[in-house]
Amino acid sequence: MPTSSAACECRTLCGDLNADGSVDLQDFASFANCFAQPPWTSMACACADLDGDQVVTLIDLGAFVTALETPPIQTPPNCPNP
Repeated sequence: MPTSSAACECRTLCGDLNADGSVDLQDFASFANCFAQPPWTSMACACADLDGDQVVTLIDLGAFVTALETPPIQTPPNCPNP
């Protein structure tokens, strides 16, 4: 079962659920599959739990959308620094 610290290790950027170096529609598809799931369901779901509260919720979606819109050098406010 991944922990919150595992979630921090699985991405290069906040919202980069597949660790390919960008936050894009592939990450959104993974996020959608993880919505309302606990983070230990998969490593992608561990990454999608952006606020670390042990479930992927609308709060995580807000941070994810911010990550989609934010240049990669910035981190959305409720994401841990990579």
